[in-house]
Amino acid sequence: MSVPATLNPLLTGIDLVPSMGGPFKTVRCFQRALGGRVVSFTHPLDMHEADSSITHVRSIGGRLGRLFLPAAPGQLARADALLPGVNLMTCHILYRHSAHWVRSRARRLGAPFWVVPHGCLDPYVFTYRAGMKRAWMRLLGRRMLRDASRVIFSTRREMEKARPWLSRDNARVVRWPVDLADLAARETARARWRERLDIAADARVLLFLGRLNPMKRPLETVRALAAADAPGVDLIVAGPDGGLTAAVVRDAVREAGVGTRVHALGPVYGAEKEALMLAADALISLSVRENFNHAAAEAMAAGLPLILSPGNDLANDLEGVGCGWMSPRAAKKRTRIPRRTRTWSRRV
Repeated sequence: MSVPATLNPLLTGIDLVPSMGGPFKTVRCFQRALGGRVVSFTHPLDMHEADSSITHVRSIGGRLGRLFLPAAPGQLARADALLPGVNLMTCHILYRHSAHWVRSRARRLGAPFWVVPHGCLDPYVFTYRAGMKRAWMRLLGRRMLRDASRVIFSTRREMEKARPWLSRDNARVVRWPVDLADLAARETARARWRERLDIAADARVLLFLGRLNPMKRPLETVRALAAADAPGVDLIVAGPDGGLTAAVVRDAVREAGVGTRVHALGPVYGAEKEALMLAADALISLSVRENFNHAAAEAMAAGLPLILSPGNDLANDLEGVGCGWMSPRAAKKRTRIPRRTRTWSRRV
């Protein structure tokens, strides 16, 4: 299927609220590039962040709602009302009711659809709830990937890891865009944030930016700073709750004995986030898995070097660029998620 010359796309995601981070930003990027409207299958507990520019289809509540985001017919009617005139659909993230809805409505319209996995096909994702996901892939997923006009990945590494699920040559890499920061504001931002957090003018500042999620390893980042024994380095941890909280991070800071050099801020958005990036000296991400990592790309756009773990797929695309330190890829092994942390996943 070819893409229509005049687009009227409908972009479909899950829990598209600011605290979701990457997918929320990425769908906005698609909308900025293609136009059209956005619909989100959203859990009731996340509706308080709902943006009126997005049509939110409220799922049922409870554990089933969180796992699959099924919506009642009355709620689906709100999404169906957006379909007239649509000639392209996109499905952001798999395994949910939204994927079934996109496929069925695209077939009804006779319109092409794109699948944007956002890391859903990474082997790591199949280390938890694997039986459910493999069954879904057998029943629908493989056919959906086969029938998609395009399957779009954000890095080469993400696409390579998904190859076993792809049966035809419809995969493409499109790196998510970021805005360039106003570098002229660096000195002002640096002075303001250091005064606010009582950081010495000559200290080196590492920035952890992202949801406080076990997968992103904020606690391990705090412990790594403590183990490094680098008295001239401070760490700022900024991001919304996501399985962990800023209070939990502060507890880890006290336990590690680096209370004066680690600053746990909670969420930072918009102009404040850009100023915080400009105030830092480098961004650090020790994530187990990042199929792209918006924060890393935004940090580069702000002129910061990166420290990235092997779990950052973007690091593979940056080899040889000389923009930071990319940790060598560890030997391949199965990653097991402790049962007590398995509830954090809101996306996949």
